[in-house]
Amino acid sequence: MHNHSPMRCATYARFSPGENQREASIHDQLRKCRDYADSKGWTILSEHIYSDQHMSGAGIDRPGLNRLLECAFRKGQAAFDVVLVDDTGRLSRDLADAIRISQRLRFEGIRLVAVSQNIDTADDQSDVMFTVHGLVDSLY
Repeated sequence: MHNHSPMRCATYARFSPGENQREASIHDQLRKCRDYADSKGWTILSEHIYSDQHMSGAGIDRPGLNRLLECAFRKGQAAFDVVLVDDTGRLSRDLADAIRISQRLRFEGIRLVAVSQNIDTADDQSDVMFTVHGLVDSLY
């Protein structure tokens, strides 16, 4: 199945307190996602750019992430086709949460791409790669 319309993308960025990250890291993460989307000819929807600042990745009770997931799981037509994150650790530092989010997005027909690690749930190996990176993320 070849889709000629560009993929509609949402993005999610996050940084934690104490991660030695600064305000600019959100912009850096979003820039990487934007560069990736541009390289693929995809469109980032300005109304679907989500972020959480000074929020731990240990839990999923984050306002930006919750808004993204609400839009993804809304009944009817999905608002976007792909969720772009800089890396798997931005999504969650908890392996079970990361896998649940990834599986639920896939069930809804939405791809998840960790751009810096080049992991795309459209690929057969993505489950293994998300798990491996998720295990590493959970150590931080």
